Amino acid sequence: MKSRRLPLFASGESDIFSGPVCIIPIVCTVVSSTAVSAVVSDMVSSATTNAILSTVVSAIINAVVSAIINAVAIAIINAVVSAIINAVVN
Repeated sequence: MKSRRLPLFASGESDIFSGPVCIIPIVCTVVSSTAVSAVVSDMVSSATTNAILSTVVSAIINAVVSAIINAVAIAIINAVVSAIINAVVN
């Protein structure tokens, strides 16, 4: 099945690609630029909310990571100290 070439200019010159190949990037560009505009406008309008949320999320993540690191460090230190004490005592 041959696909018809879309005229690129008013003079009737065609693009090197077939019709669907020409239309799809245009549609995708329009849709994505519209989506990006919507996202950017939402982000700008809720900049304060985003700042608060990112601060809270960062604090929670830092607390969880610190707790995990501390637990692992304490476990390692306990194991090493116990091994040293056992070696000295025995």
